[in-house]
This record gives sequence, C-alpha cells and structure tokens, in this order.
Amino acid sequence: MMASVKDLVSNFGCASSDLAKRFGGSTADVAKNVGGSAADIARNVGDSAAKLAKKVGPKRGLIGLVAFGAVIAGTVVLVRYLRARQEDDLSEEELALNEQAQAADPHRRRKTTRAQRKAAAERMTH
Repeated sequence: MMASVKDLVSNFGCASSDLAKRFGGSTADVAKNVGGSAADIARNVGDSAAKLAKKVGPKRGLIGLVAFGAVIAGTVVLVRYLRARQEDDLSEEELALNEQAQAADPHRRRKTTRAQRKAAAERMTH
C-alpha cells in the first residue's frame, strides 16, 4: 500500500515538473507562484479579520465568543440528554420484553440483577 502511495506521489511530482518546464519555468518558480498566492490570500483574510475586530470592539467580541461557546456547550448537553433518554426508553422496552418472556416460561431460571431483585422484593412487601 505504501509503495503505491509513494509511486502516486512520485508520478504526480514528475508530471507537475514536466508541466512547469513546458511553460518555461522550473518547479521552484511554480512553487513560488503558488506560495505567493497563498500568502496573499492569508494576508487578505488577516486584514479583513483585523478590520472586523476593530469595528466590533473587544467587549462585543468577548460577548460573541461567550455566546458561541454557549451554543457549542448547549449542543453537547442536548445530544447527551437525547442519547440518555433514548437509552432509558430502550431499557424499559427490554425490561418489558424480559418480563413477558419470563411470564411465558415460569420454570426458566431468571437472570436478574441485584437491583431488580430488591425492587421486586420491595414491591411484594409494600
């Protein structure tokens, strides 16, 4: 697998080098042009972010950051709550199916947890 990946990368490098030579440049020239354009894009994004930060100000920026953090935390809490609720629903269904199976065959040995046995004993005594 690694050999095929190495061959693929090597072939890609050779093809890009041949393409650069056809257009009258070397691989270093192409890399410089690509790198330069990436740096220009990064500089433009950085400038626009700095302008936006100056417009908004530090107080509003912190309020926005806190609101963004609250949205993320709320999403995590909501997902955990929904998963726990779904798990509880499933466990209730499993218990109901288990009770039905035990009622159908009362001579089978019952595999229950200690908490289930205590709850059953408590229901009988009260």
